[in-house]
Amino acid sequence: MSIIPAYSMLASTATTLMLCIIFLILSYQSDKHYMRLWGVSWLICSVMFFLDFINLNMPMHEISYAMFRQQAALTSAYLFLLGTFRFFQMKFPGILHLLTVASLILITVYPASYSVFSLAVIPNVVYSSGLMIIAGCMFISISWTQKLPEKLLASFFIILWSIFINCFGFSLGENILATYTYFISIFTVNILM
Repeated sequence: MSIIPAYSMLASTATTLMLCIIFLILSYQSDKHYMRLWGVSWLICSVMFFLDFINLNMPMHEISYAMFRQQAALTSAYLFLLGTFRFFQMKFPGILHLLTVASLILITVYPASYSVFSLAVIPNVVYSSGLMIIAGCMFISISWTQKLPEKLLASFFIILWSIFINCFGFSLGENILATYTYFISIFTVNILM
């Protein structure tokens, strides 16, 4: 086990867990449902990073690991986008519910069929990342506050986070790439926090 990836994984786990706790406390105090959705989304990210740490120490079967990792990333992105729609008091598109359920079912089939895994892994990654990109774009395009630089910066980092949320599982064979992507991901989470 390399100390640098292990440290960054545990730091990612701790940071996202802190974000979860903050959002859940705020949702409890203000009774805002969107904060609860964002808090659960960060909790799932924390579990996802802990799964990465476990996989680094006790390697799992590649397809099973990708399945669990993608299920967590998709669920987190879905809840984050759902919370964003609630934040802006907009109706969540029903088609996204159906696509998310279909994608989760497809991801669950990964261990049973390698051909399904090889055909569906990239579209599922694109869909999962796309949900977070939509959330980031909503923060840019919907005028809920003044055009503050912090709003644009947070939107940029949400979009950047969407790109890196799924990359680690594919870069495990290349430990150098995995380390750099994790450093970028943890930097993004810390900036968002």
